[in-house]
Amino acid sequence: MSSDLLVRFRAKVSRSNEDANVDNVMISGTPIPTEPLAEFTPLGFLPGATSSDPRGMSADGRYIVGNSGDQAYRWSRDQGMIDLGTFKADDVSTTDPWSSEATA
Repeated sequence: MSSDLLVRFRAKVSRSNEDANVDNVMISGTPIPTEPLAEFTPLGFLPGATSSDPRGMSADGRYIVGNSGDQAYRWSRDQGMIDLGTFKADDVSTTDPWSSEATA
């Protein structure tokens, strides 16, 4: 969809000191969309944490991985933030960016 606008310009005639009017100049353009182009969704924190650090996102945007406090998480709109746990007796886990399919 385009919108047209008719305007009148006042300009100097080249090689002259006289002004001239230019009438019925058509300017065409495309309206700027009014709907949001992006959405911000707060991810939250794991229990006991006060921050979260997203580190990667799946290609379709459904999954985000990152760290919250000293634990790794996976987040989805349906399930929220899930603690990914730790290996062996460690009490700390971290994430590195994952593949676009959200697999390790």
